Amino acid sequence: MRKFLIAIASLAVVLGGVGLAPTAFASSIGGTPDAAFNAAVGTSLDGDVSAVAVTTDGHIIVGGFFTEYLKEFDSTGTEVTSFATNVGSALDGAVSSVAVKADGHVLVGGFAGFLKELDSTGNEVTSFTTNVGSAFDGFVSAVAVTSNGHILVGGGFTGFLKEFDSTGTEVTSFATNVGSALDGAVSSVAVTTDGHVLVGGGFTGFLKEFDSTGAEVTSFASNLGSTLNGPLFGVAVTADGHIVVGGFNGLLRKFDSTGTEVTSFTTNIGSAMDLDVSGIALTADGRIIVSGYFTGFLKEFDSTGTEDTSFTTNVGNTLDGGVFAVAVTPEGGIIVGGRFTTPRMYLAQFFDGPIAASNGPNIPTAPLQAYAIGQSDTCASNAPAWVNWQGIASQQFTSWSASWQQWPGNGAGGYVCTRQPYFTTLGNWAVQ
Repeated sequence: MRKFLIAIASLAVVLGGVGLAPTAFASSIGGTPDAAFNAAVGTSLDGDVSAVAVTTDGHIIVGGFFTEYLKEFDSTGTEVTSFATNVGSALDGAVSSVAVKADGHVLVGGFAGFLKELDSTGNEVTSFTTNVGSAFDGFVSAVAVTSNGHILVGGGFTGFLKEFDSTGTEVTSFATNVGSALDGAVSSVAVTTDGHVLVGGGFTGFLKEFDSTGAEVTSFASNLGSTLNGPLFGVAVTADGHIVVGGFNGLLRKFDSTGTEVTSFTTNIGSAMDLDVSGIALTADGRIIVSGYFTGFLKEFDSTGTEDTSFTTNVGNTLDGGVFAVAVTPEGGIIVGGRFTTPRMYLAQFFDGPIAASNGPNIPTAPLQAYAIGQSDTCASNAPAWVNWQGIASQQFTSWSASWQQWPGNGAGGYVCTRQPYFTTLGNWAVQ
């Protein structure tokens, strides 16, 4: 959320509105729980979340071991109940992986060895299921979509890695080319900008690259050598083509596109991780969000591997259980799913990154927002605790201005409790 700016406003009443004279300061809310989102999630889920994915409009698709196995939440954390209703009995087991296609359709893989497609409303695309047929004889643990709409699937089935076209028909030549390159289950799949496929898992070497036809890039494995010493559970590709991987016993490493380790990254990580990494997500500006079973369960690192300690401090002991999956929303919120019960049951959102300080011309113009309440109140119980950044996220404010002002044009003599506002480059914010 680096796009946001904070300003302290000095308030002056003007006819029809309030003028602002901002003086800015730096602040960091990265790692702070989004209590409004988490309150909206409430008790919607009754079991572990193992997979999360975010749609282009900021909705959150959640899969796991809870009743119904798959649910949708909007960007405020409110469940889209019609989605689960439409899913109905289409799923007969826990969901282990979720991916969203360019057309908004949802791909889900399961521990019972299924791969299904649902439209954006939750209705099953039955022709897809028919085409997939009996392609899997073991669990599906990872699903990724290529730029041409093909679907890559990894798991514990025969061959461990398969490709399907957009209709669910298997590309059998891909599996033929993969051949016996993998000798163990695939836990994660990622696609590079040139269409190559990176897989992490419990097989020999733990990380491999295949070209778009399924043929292994053996030079990658050679460069990797014996660098990795345990199974991988997360793989992500950065904007510059580097590969970030995480896995067993706190393993977190970076490699360049050839498979050569970026040793400075490893040095900077140091002893920051003390237990398994289960998920990796990248922010728009290249920071690395890591989830898992380590102390704190959620951490952030910059592209060099240096930990953002303020993020870790803000997360603190908020989470009380492992985080299995992590994703970043278009607005920069960090969505986590897992086996925790605080800050909310199994699904929560945290704010991302420090807010940049500025007192220059890039502070946008925005009207002061105020909450009109009765004369008897003193900016206390009737003043809302939460302010909504429209289309972005919610953030709690702990102190309202003690300044009472008669609202211009209010013939009833009402008063307002004014607030030193957050500014956003995306427009005005509003009290809810």
